[in-house]
Parts: sequence; structure tokens; C-alpha cells
Amino acid sequence: MPFEPLDLSRVQVFPLAQQRSLSKLEDLLAAAANPPPCPPCPPDVAQRVETTARAVAAARHRDAAVMLLYGAHLVKNGLMPVINRLLGTRLAHAPGHQRGGNDP
Repeated sequence: MPFEPLDLSRVQVFPLAQQRSLSKLEDLLAAAANPPPCPPCPPDVAQRVETTARAVAAARHRDAAVMLLYGAHLVKNGLMPVINRLLGTRLAHAPGHQRGGNDP
């Protein structure tokens, strides 16, 4: 489908210090402390999560590296406690932080 390219000449970029956040850390922490009940996970998503979890566990069992990459949406949606719990297991660690030293 043909489309018009975005006219970037009209985009205004401001320094981060001048940008106002629409979220407050206090609200995010309160939401994380009292999460709403989770809706049922669709079967296809549940299967993907199970497959991924098994692959991560198998990789860690082989002492292979596993990288978890995420953006601010994970924090904003209240999942940081899950990541923190995961970092407390053998399945994941933050190099140089969780186990101490300068782990690769």
C-alpha cells in the first residue's frame, strides 16, 4: 500500500530535562505492590512461554548465556518484581551485580 513519507522537518526534539513524564514512580510502585488478577493466558501464548522457559532453563543448565532484553514498558507495566525474583535464581543474574565480581 503506498503511503506518504513522514515529514520529519516538523518534528521538534526537546532535551530530556525539559520533557515531562506522564507517569510517577510512586504510582508504578503502588501498582506493582497490588497487581490486579491476571486474565487467563491464551493457549498459544502459554505454549510460547512454556517453550521459552524450557529453552532458558536448558541453556542455563549448560552454563550458556541467556540475555533478557526489555524496555521501560516492562517497568511501567509493573513487571520489575518478576525480573527481580528471576535475578535471585540461578536462571538469571546481572553481571557484576548479583553474584559479585565481574561475571561475564
